[in-house]
Amino acid sequence: MNSHQQKIKNVNNALEKIRKGETDGVTELYHEMSHTLRYIALKYLKNDAEADDLVQDFWADIDYIADKFIYIRNGFAYLCKVMNRRAINRYKLITGRKEVNVGYVDYATLDTRHTDSLEIRNLQISIESAMQMLDVHEKIIIQETYFEDKSIRQIAKDIGMSKSKVGRLKQSALKKMKNFFDESGTN
Repeated sequence: MNSHQQKIKNVNNALEKIRKGETDGVTELYHEMSHTLRYIALKYLKNDAEADDLVQDFWADIDYIADKFIYIRNGFAYLCKVMNRRAINRYKLITGRKEVNVGYVDYATLDTRHTDSLEIRNLQISIESAMQMLDVHEKIIIQETYFEDKSIRQIAKDIGMSKSKVGRLKQSALKKMKNFFDESGTN
């Protein structure tokens, strides 16, 4: 089991413990998710105090959030999605805007403190390098598809594009990344 799969398993188990009322589940979940959740909050709010408030609200609602989780799913992606939605809503509330424009966030670099394998770290570096080949919209689409588990429809709504345009950009981005890996010899 690789470190990402282990993280998903740990998050799923912690969420299940919280559902059962076991308080150590919150501590375990905090250990696994705190950096990622704060990073997502900062992605939208760009203010430490606002991000910290949002994260605090998230932890205050963790029982409710855990109750909505279906165990067979990816708990990491679920929690990222919950925080993402909350951050978007808070951003809209603070700014009074209806549209949200965010930049690319590299989730692969968030939790490198747990990366103990040189092979995994090298893969992360290769992915980061491939992502640099993409334009800003392609980066956002790849990030939200594969790291935040969003649908094309959700992404289109987030960035204010048509679903067909998002689909074309996604295919273009995947092709660029494939070409990068083919040329660099990274598999």
